[in-house]
Amino acid sequence: MWAMTPFDEVTALSYDRVYSSFTRQLRARNLRPQCEPRPGQGRPAGVIDHPPGEETHWDCVELPDRPAA
Repeated sequence: MWAMTPFDEVTALSYDRVYSSFTRQLRARNLRPQCEPRPGQGRPAGVIDHPPGEETHWDCVELPDRPAA
């Protein structure tokens, strides 16, 4: 469950703090599990090697299944 659902409920009961404070308190009390990183969900992904701090650039012609136009 997203934390927004219980946040909406407690806000309706006069909770007067912001969402980030609410989620911080959930985590402090171990009431919200740690989010696990999710894979690309079936989408192709690749790591482009580049020096730290440098910008990565590539053109759409290098993409697989690129649009014709």
